[in-house]
Amino acid sequence: MGHASNSCIWDISWDDYGVYFISGASDQTAKLWCTSRTYPIRIFTAHLGDVRSVSIHPNSSILATGGSDNQIIIWDVTTGKKEGTIFNEHVSSGIINNVKFGHNGYLLASTSIYDPLCKVFPSNQLRLPIWDIRKLSSPNRNTQFYQPVSYTH
Repeated sequence: MGHASNSCIWDISWDDYGVYFISGASDQTAKLWCTSRTYPIRIFTAHLGDVRSVSIHPNSSILATGGSDNQIIIWDVTTGKKEGTIFNEHVSSGIINNVKFGHNGYLLASTSIYDPLCKVFPSNQLRLPIWDIRKLSSPNRNTQFYQPVSYTH
């Protein structure tokens, strides 16, 4: 009942309580697990390639997956339904390497192999895509939420 036997598990993310975790794999799925069970309690399918990164929201109600299909998908944990898709218009093709929710739960950071905006500049500034997931409540859930930010180190 786990991921396909010939698949690679790329990422795992625990909830804040240590009871649930999500795994993302090369079989194009993410799976939600509970430590008291030996099988997944929810399977998330919509990526067109490997699920390379997973992150559980701080309140455990939603999760994010990033894939080799250049998509970030936000999922409802309870229903298993896709709540929104984020496309980075600045990346023509690429792999989403990492998705992580901020501690406040409002923002989601992502990195991609071919993202020209995600880099460290010579002046010790880091620039990366930050997505405001509160905009998922808008009528057009496939809205682009791109907000480039810079951090000085």
